[in-house]
Amino acid sequence: MEAANRPKTDGISKSYHVPALEKGLHILEYLCQNPEGKSFADIIAKLGISRTTTFSILRNLMDSAYVRKSADGNYHASLKIYSLGMGLVQQLNKAELLLPDLTALREELGYTVHAVVYANRESIVIEKLDGDSAIVFKSYIGERKPLHLSGGGKAIMSYLPGNEFDLYAKGELERLTENSLCTKEQLVECRRQVRADGFSTDNEEGEPGVFCLGAPLFSAGGVLLGAISISTLKIFIDAEKLSACSRRIIQAGADISRKMGYTGEYPLK
Repeated sequence: MEAANRPKTDGISKSYHVPALEKGLHILEYLCQNPEGKSFADIIAKLGISRTTTFSILRNLMDSAYVRKSADGNYHASLKIYSLGMGLVQQLNKAELLLPDLTALREELGYTVHAVVYANRESIVIEKLDGDSAIVFKSYIGERKPLHLSGGGKAIMSYLPGNEFDLYAKGELERLTENSLCTKEQLVECRRQVRADGFSTDNEEGEPGVFCLGAPLFSAGGVLLGAISISTLKIFIDAEKLSACSRRIIQAGADISRKMGYTGEYPLK
């Protein structure tokens, strides 16, 4: 008799409904999709969760550091969620999700191709394919760079949540060449331009003579995962080539993002 009351463990298991958990996940997803932050009233109105339940869930999420409350009273998803996502990205099956598109990009354009992710104000190279030129770039898998000093990094920087972008732009910005963008005003304009065009450029900002283009990568729900980029010598880029390369890297960024579960507009504005 006792055994008959136990949940079945063979075949297809029964699905258990946990309302509090589902509501907490809905709140997290809503905050991740609205990086500018949402008020207590906004959350209740959008999700239809009671005030008492919303308050309890937010308190628990804040205590666990998944949500933070800003000075204006709005709630934001924290970087703890972002770091979890980045940890997952670094374990991605690159052979299935990245390499086919990166290889096609390299073979079609002939330029060096990188894939990068974001961690602690820097981009980290997770894949590199050398171009067909005799010129070999010194970048390597595992290399870290400040976001504002590379094409891929600027693509990431331009799609960071607004509060995280502000923190980055207010920090000390390293200069490597006379073209490096090192003021908040320059980064704000860079972010505007990248979001308008759908791709970023590095015009001898990280290294003299080197030109790069970057495009962001997103996963389900519009979560920013990283970026891809192409690198070549500036002498090989004219207006016609820039137009063709920008279209191609946007297409590659969209294709990879779709494989990662992104279903929204690409590029994001």
